[in-house]
Amino acid sequence: ITYNYLIITADQEYAAIYVNDEFVAEKECSLSLEVGKEHTWRIECPLYHTESGKFTMAAGQPVSLEIKLRPAFGYLNVNSMPEDGASVYINNKRVGVTPYKSDMLASGEYTVRVMKGSYKPIEKSFIVKDNETTEANINMSSDLITVNVETVADADIYIDDQLKGKGKWTGALTEGFHLFEAKKENHKTVSHSENIAQGSDITVVLDAPQAINGMIDVNCNPIKASIYIDDVYYGLTPMIVQDVIIGEHILKLE
Repeated sequence: ITYNYLIITADQEYAAIYVNDEFVAEKECSLSLEVGKEHTWRIECPLYHTESGKFTMAAGQPVSLEIKLRPAFGYLNVNSMPEDGASVYINNKRVGVTPYKSDMLASGEYTVRVMKGSYKPIEKSFIVKDNETTEANINMSSDLITVNVETVADADIYIDDQLKGKGKWTGALTEGFHLFEAKKENHKTVSHSENIAQGSDITVVLDAPQAINGMIDVNCNPIKASIYIDDVYYGLTPMIVQDVIIGEHILKLE
């Protein structure tokens, strides 16, 4: 029985070499095989295509195979317009922010989602090809809507518990439910909840806050004294003054 050497060299560090379906070594191997018989070889490596073949071992000089593995991976670049800094998710895993350049990705289809405040989340599919870079350029659209809020001039406007202004306010809000309120000291707060959506500008009109009133029972000795509350004349004592707004007042009798 005659033998000869087979030498296999792969160009990747972690390439697994199989001869006759048995693992031999990584990257490089030398193995004596029987001459005149058919033998098989196979090389496997993560992110590379499997290479294989068969041959009949001949006598003489060692048989040498130098195998260059074909990439089974590519790259994915994700860009967001009009702004950078959007969070990037690939197959539901957060990988970074735009502009994003991936490491090696196995060739195939990937789902890319980009998200950023004040913009609608966008999800698209992209194909990564062998040894190529796929450019995923994603145009994001704003989810802000222009909203006008109006109420009486001396009432404070609150949106989602945040003070926005007095009397009138115009600004941008995201889609969804928002709470609009008109507030005034010693008055009942006027509230309105609205679900705003894209389409056109929105105007929210809030009624005037209604005063919370009490009464003042005024009497004195001698009677028939002039009653002034906050310098406004109300009549003569004794009197029960109706509909006086709650809070602190100045009462004067003359």
